[in-house]
Amino acid sequence: MSPRISIALCKLRRILSDERGAVTVDWVVLVALVVGLTVLASTTISDGVLGLTDSLVSYMSDWDFD
Repeated sequence: MSPRISIALCKLRRILSDERGAVTVDWVVLVALVVGLTVLASTTISDGVLGLTDSLVSYMSDWDFD
């Protein structure tokens, strides 16, 4: 094996075994999951609210306030 490949493999092993920053990666993944679920929930809720609003408007359209 050439010395360059040996040095590269040594550096790669060192990078892969280093656990500094692993907690940061965990937090980034967790926050991304929470943001994704929040967007999904808000989309679902807004669709339901719009449907309810349309139903309410059609129900109250015949009311007469004299």
